[in-house]
Amino acid sequence: MSETRSFKLTRTTVPIPFPAQHIQSFGLFYRVGLVYVFKDANGRIVKAAAKLDDAPYQRMIIDDPNILRIFGENGDAIDMRILHPWPTFRLDPVRPVPEDGDNLDMSIFDVARLVEITHLPAAARFGTERHHLGMVNDVEGGAVRERVRKTFEEDWAKGTAKGAKSRATPVAPKKRAGPQSSKPLSNTRQGKDPDLLEDYLKKRIKRNKRNAVPPKANDITKPSSLSPIEEQPELECEQEKEVLSPATALASTASISTPLPLRNNRVPPMSKGPYGKRMGPILDQILAKLPADMHFEYYYFIDNGRHKTAAKPADKKRMHTDLEVFVRRHDIVDLHNQYARLGISSGWNIPCRIPLFDEDEETAS
Repeated sequence: MSETRSFKLTRTTVPIPFPAQHIQSFGLFYRVGLVYVFKDANGRIVKAAAKLDDAPYQRMIIDDPNILRIFGENGDAIDMRILHPWPTFRLDPVRPVPEDGDNLDMSIFDVARLVEITHLPAAARFGTERHHLGMVNDVEGGAVRERVRKTFEEDWAKGTAKGAKSRATPVAPKKRAGPQSSKPLSNTRQGKDPDLLEDYLKKRIKRNKRNAVPPKANDITKPSSLSPIEEQPELECEQEKEVLSPATALASTASISTPLPLRNNRVPPMSKGPYGKRMGPILDQILAKLPADMHFEYYYFIDNGRHKTAAKPADKKRMHTDLEVFVRRHDIVDLHNQYARLGISSGWNIPCRIPLFDEDEETAS
């Protein structure tokens, strides 16, 4: 008759917390409690366990001999570098989840086993069904990788052959004019049709006008020989000495050098309701008293300017000063105040409101 002996496992506490960042899909607020290691009669660690707080599982067990090596011989340390510079684990239910999913017993998720997935293919790192629990067919994975590699090599070979064929076709070298060359473009560079040269010049002029920086009021030069714009008369000395807002300089110079884009030369939208209906006629009266080239400047003050400077106190103060100079110079203080009052009554936001000016002050020169 054989005698059986049972040895009781000894439990000790690991003084170091388990690094939860190595567990895949472990929530930010999930916590791993104290880790206990269990030793047999010979002092060998046979398993480890820990309580999980605020996690899908209640307890975590570690019974993989390879993972248990992180606790050392005495179970008083946790050294992940024994496995990998940055090992990755996942929690799998101890009991496999049924594949059909019918009559699922939630007690399956009470205890989870820590499984190392550092060296598994990416497709096998997720899932809790039976065929995902570490059962990875490396033969099938190798066949897939081989097919992908062959497809890539075939595509690369086709692209290389196509590129070699195109390079084998003789092509006349392109001649590029030197930096100091002033010769006009030849028709051969624009194509067989000589009309393309004229189209190219028109597009180039249009692009230059769109990208050109507006010149200063006292530095107006004649248009280039490529530009069809006629020469404009010089500004009067009084206008050259005036210093206004950037929008004013843009409007005054753009009217001389290039026409303003339509997107900037738009009429500001009127407010809806009874106040908006009354603002339209007043704006018409203001524009009637202003020169045609000053319309855009006033549009800037009452639309784009007040919105762009709403969050910038220094720019808003500068714009209000320029606006006061503008309305007093053109004697539209009364009409401007009427327009601004209606705009405020219609619901303009406080940061976007334009100021009212005293009508009794002398007109600024």
